[in-house]
Order: sequence, then structure tokens, then C-alpha cells
Amino acid sequence: MSKSPVTATPSGVRPYPVAGAPLLCDARDHGLTGDGTTNDQPALAALVDLLGDAFAADGRARVIYCPPGVYAIRDAGTVWRSGVSLTGAGPGTTRFLLSNEGNRSQPVPLAFYTAQLHGASPDRNLAYCTFADFEIDGSGVACAAYDPLAKGLGLQYVTGGLFRDLFIHHTAATGFGCDFLQDTLLQAIRVLECGRIDNGMEMGGAGIGIGIGGWGPMERLTIANCVAVGNATNGIFLEMQHSDRPQPRGIRIIGCHAEGNRFGMSDWGADGLIVSGSTMAGNLEAGFQVSAKGTTGIPGKGGLLTGCVLDGNLRDGVSIGNTGGPYTVRGNRITGNGQGRSLDRRMTSLSSRQT
Repeated sequence: MSKSPVTATPSGVRPYPVAGAPLLCDARDHGLTGDGTTNDQPALAALVDLLGDAFAADGRARVIYCPPGVYAIRDAGTVWRSGVSLTGAGPGTTRFLLSNEGNRSQPVPLAFYTAQLHGASPDRNLAYCTFADFEIDGSGVACAAYDPLAKGLGLQYVTGGLFRDLFIHHTAATGFGCDFLQDTLLQAIRVLECGRIDNGMEMGGAGIGIGIGGWGPMERLTIANCVAVGNATNGIFLEMQHSDRPQPRGIRIIGCHAEGNRFGMSDWGADGLIVSGSTMAGNLEAGFQVSAKGTTGIPGKGGLLTGCVLDGNLRDGVSIGNTGGPYTVRGNRITGNGQGRSLDRRMTSLSSRQT
């Protein structure tokens, strides 16, 4: 009996990977050293391109595994590709140390892919990408002036993304600054003291900053169990990026903690944002804010803030302005915030109705 010929699957994925591009790559086998001294950025960029080309050819996503070590990333960021994931052995074990001492004009994110620089769009998106189990240390990046691209991660138009168990700290601009995330999950991301050279008034400078409005009226994004402490502007915020497009629904912030930021969490443009089970404490201006402070001047609307603790923020526990409403604030503990007990009582009285 003759054997049946081997054919591709109905989805177009080939049954065998492209030769020379394995599905799981140990970074040490492809030129990265992890010794904390050698510049590993050129080897990382070459490996991402190799695997990205392979994914384009055979439709099979690849994973780069970086064993324990300190991977120095100097003087250039890596342009990311669809079908390429980056994983480590855990924060504190696999560390990416960003620096730009050789070229202070380069902001040096670990990975970036943007509409402005690379033509990212809904039709040219990043798919099948996971970033998990590593640390990004941005303390070595310095710029003569604030540059919003001096992030830890700066990706746009991601679909089906997973960002999990990351520790991002001391970046010059936003730690996790990714825009237009569709069918994407952020889970257990810790962002500490990001926005080092942001005076609190620049674009970005947040722990987790998500630009929205790139996919139409629905962006399915969940931010869960994340921690944002001591960042220059927001701990976690959403910002509408296009004034001529619909404000997206489908975004949730669940079980997160924001402390010691300028704003704990902010809704600057979503429609129907759900924030639940979260803590916003000790922030400098407000625990939770709805306003038109974003770049397009579009405030959030129709959201729900429920089951949260907003305590000890230096000014407002909850600050809602400019919204077309209604905005529901219900079942929260709002105590000890800077404008006194009158604010706490007022927000408590609103807990069972829309504002």
C-alpha cells in the first residue's frame, strides 16, 4: 500500500518546521550569552528575524527560551515579529538589562513594533506572541530629553497576545507601553518606578499604559493581578489614541494593586471599562480617575468601578470629570483620602447609583 502524500493542514500550517528554525530555541545556542557583559541585542534581533521568517514560511509559531542569566541589551531595541515568543526562567533569574551608553539618542526598549516606525496596523499585526517569566531593568537608559519610546516593551497592534509574570522597573518612560491589544491577557505583571525621566506631565511615564481605539468598537483585553508601585504618572491607565474612531468596549482591570503613583488607575477614553477587586492606595492625586487628560482629550464613559479599596490617596479617592457618563461607582471602600471625610461620605452615598 502506498503512503499518502504529506500535505499542509487546512489552516495552511505545514506539518514540519522550516529547516534551521526549531520550534523551541535555547537562546544560548543562537549567540546570546547572558553573561551581563556581552551585548546580546544583535544576537537577539537576528534570532527574532530568523524565527519570524520561518513563521511566515510555515505558519508554526516559535519560542525563544532564555535560561537564567543577565542579558545586556545595549544601544538598540529589537523589532519584534509575528509568531515569535520570548520566555525566561522567571523574574530575578532571567534579566534583560537595557542601556544606551553608546548612543544616548536611542531609547532602547527590549522589544518594539509600532505604526509610525514599522507600519503596524490591524492588517499588519503581531500574532502568536507570548512574553513571560523574565525581568526588564531599564535603569541603564538615559536620554537628554524625555522620549516616550524608552519603554520596557513597546508593541502596537497585537492580537492573541499573552504577557505573564513580568517584572519591569526603572525604565525612563512607561514600563509596559503597548497599544491596541486585541484578545490579549496581561497577568501578574509588576511595574516599579517606571517613568524615571518623566516629570509627571509628559506622554507616558506610567507603569502600565495601554493605547486603545485601534481595532474598532470592541477591544477584548483583560489586565489581571498586576502591581504598579511608584510610577511617575499612572500605575495603570487606558488612553484613547484616535479622536475619529469609536471608543472601545470589552476592557477589564481585575484584582490589581496601584500604590504611590501620581494616579493609581485612569480611564482616559474607554467605553464601559470594568474595574473590580482592586486596591488603589497612597497615590499622589487620585486613586481612580476618569478624565480627558489623554492625548486626544477623550474621557472614559459608561464604566463600572466596584469592589475596590481606595484608601489614603493624597487628594481624591475617586475623581470623575469630563465624562459623558453614566459612570457607576458601587460597593467600594473609599476612606482616608486627602480631601477629608466629606469626600469619603459623598462617594459612599453614591455607591448604589450611577454618577
